[in-house]
Parts: sequence; C-alpha cells; structure tokens
Amino acid sequence: MIIRLNLEENDDIQFEPVIQMPEKVDLVTGEEDEQVLYSQRVKLFRFDVGTSQWKERGVGVLKFLKNTTNGRLRVLMRREQVLKVCANHWITTTMNLKPLAGSDKAWVWSAMDFAEEGEGKLEQLAVRFKLQETANTFKQVFEEAKDAQGKKELMTPVTSRVVAPQDSGTPGSAKTTPAVSVTWLWRKKKKKQNSEANVLHAKCVKVQFLLFSNFNCSSLSSTRVTRLNSFARK
Repeated sequence: MIIRLNLEENDDIQFEPVIQMPEKVDLVTGEEDEQVLYSQRVKLFRFDVGTSQWKERGVGVLKFLKNTTNGRLRVLMRREQVLKVCANHWITTTMNLKPLAGSDKAWVWSAMDFAEEGEGKLEQLAVRFKLQETANTFKQVFEEAKDAQGKKELMTPVTSRVVAPQDSGTPGSAKTTPAVSVTWLWRKKKKKQNSEANVLHAKCVKVQFLLFSNFNCSSLSSTRVTRLNSFARK
C-alpha cells in the first residue's frame, strides 16, 4: 500500500519531543579558583594497615593546585574515566617525601587525606611513575611546594618554566633527553634483533644439513657444501 501525502508550502508541521531534555547545567569541579602548578599521569597506592599491603587507588593525573585567594597548595588526583577523587590533601611543611623501597620511580608520604566524603583520614600514599626522570621532577616540585608554603612565597608553575638545553642542576630546570638518543636506542635494538635473526637462521640451516646429511650432495656446489660443513661443526 502506498500512502501519498499532499503537503502545501504553508503547512507548519511540528513534532514535540517525547522526553524533555534538562537545561544546561554548569559543571563545578571546585578547581575554579585554583591554578595548576604541576600535573603528571601516575599510579596511586594507599597503604592498608589491616593487611600491611599497598593497595592501588587508581590511575590518573596528579595535580599541584594553588589557591589564587590565599595561596595554599594542595594535591588533587582523579581516577581516569570515572573522575572520582582518589587523593585530596594540603601540602604542608611537615611532610616528608621518601623513596619506596625497591623502586627508584616511586615516592611515599603521609598526609591528612580528604578524598572520601566526611572528615579527613591520615593516609600513607605512594605514587609510581613510568620514568625515573619524571619521578625526580616530582620530588623537586614537591620540595619546592613545601618551601613555598613555609615561606609563604609564590610558586612558579612547572609548565611555564624555561627549560635549559642542558641540565644545569639549578632549581626549576628539567632534564630533557635529546631526540637523537631515542634514535640511537632504536637502532641498537634493531641491530640486536637482526643479530638474533641471523643466529636463528644459522641454526635452521644446521638442522637442515643434519636431516639431509644422508642424501647425495653431489648436486650441490663446492662452496655450498663448505658452508654447510662449517655450520655443522658449530
């Protein structure tokens, strides 16, 4: 069955939505009056006193935030995707940053954490980085934040600092690895893979020679027979 509708140009057809969409709501994160001084993707752990084990809290971006009104600094971290707060505490001069035993890319400290709703809880936290360089940068910025809180001085954001071409060892400078070193490491890895492939090929040729050693090799050239004999003796 074909249904034909004769619509004139002046016909005003409107369709009312079945479900009314809510009005636009402004998202409030609590970071509106704060400036990001430092941010890095890390994995956060919490020490469980009951089991005497480290338990993972989540993976996300850890930030150092400075309140533009009173100048106080705090640590804030949200889990990826769900954006749930897993670390939220002030940076004080009494904090002591220590390396995690058995790792040169992780740091441990204690703080009154307000990640959960309600009153704060004294927690022992640890963060782990992928690279040792980023872990060292975190240590440096953490110590600078402590000093800034004690002296009530303003702290320069890490992202706005000028990075020297070479590591001078001065505060605020970050050590950068030249791009040529990455190329050198790739070439070295490629050379090692090629060497391993050549060794594997030689072993395969040796196995083939042992399997067919009982056959007549008169059809092979003298050079080929010499090579096979040398592989067999290895």
